[in-house]
Amino acid sequence: MARTAIEQMRTLKELREPRINGDMARPELVVHPRLDEAAQLGITVEAISETVRLATLGISRRTMPSSR
Repeated sequence: MARTAIEQMRTLKELREPRINGDMARPELVVHPRLDEAAQLGITVEAISETVRLATLGISRRTMPSSR
């Protein structure tokens, strides 16, 4: 399953060198945003974080349980 995902990711020009990095205790996604380009487009780190969270977990800050 992971190898299939990697092969599909390799077809995307937006991704550079996707790979599986050894046996991990749990799945992990590492995101290295191009902050200079994001800044030029007016995209904040918070917006990037929210997008990744929503894309991977389906959870937005608005729907997350409060930790208070």
